[in-house]
Formats: sequence, C-alpha cells, structure tokens
Amino acid sequence: MPDWDFNNPESMKAWDLASGSYAEQVSG
Repeated sequence: MPDWDFNNPESMKAWDLASGSYAEQVSG
C-alpha cells in the first residue's frame, strides 16, 4: 500500500479501492 497522501490522487485511489474491498469482505 502506498502512503496516505492527500496530494497524490493515485495514493487516494489506491486507499479508496482497498477500503472498499475491505468493507465488502467484512459485511459479506
């Protein structure tokens, strides 16, 4: 995982995708 960086759109996208897939695993 890349470091959380508000100035880096790619970092934000990676974290958003990761948190989304994590939420699906937890709720499913």
